[in-house]
Amino acid sequence: RLATKKIAEKIADGLKKMKIGELIATEGSRIIKDKIAGTFLNMMVNDTLIQSIIKPIGAEAEKYLEEHGEEKIEPVVAEELNQIEQKKVEELLEDCGTNIDQIGTALQKGYEEIIQRKGKEFIDSIHISEIVKTKIQEMDVLEVEELLLSIMKKELNAVVNLGAVIGFVIGCVNLLF
Repeated sequence: RLATKKIAEKIADGLKKMKIGELIATEGSRIIKDKIAGTFLNMMVNDTLIQSIIKPIGAEAEKYLEEHGEEKIEPVVAEELNQIEQKKVEELLEDCGTNIDQIGTALQKGYEEIIQRKGKEFIDSIHISEIVKTKIQEMDVLEVEELLLSIMKKELNAVVNLGAVIGFVIGCVNLLF
């Protein structure tokens, strides 16, 4: 896969920039000095001898990385990517130190901010009145009439009921006076 190859290249380039050979020489020297400190070998082994042994090892490591780094790194990267692809989003988030609730909260805040900033502009771009007008024009005359009558019936029932309540209240008030 292209992504695997690119990632392997980046890792190999990063390792080359770290100057692995020098790192091996420096750390190797320090470790050898620490290991032989206080022993009989300490009198026979000096820095020059240690450097003459460890520097070629570092140089060979750099050369090996230059020649074979990507091909050795690529299968490891492929396996890691394969494991990542097998995981659920929630598991990946947990691996990154977050959880689904935090993402949900962040998304909710982002949504609210977008609505506050762009909501009116979005609503204005919809042109609701034109959509309603078009839909009504597409409807059959009988459908429009039926729709209007059903709405009027509900509203007229509300007016009649309200009138009955008002009449009742006025009647009660008249009885008291």
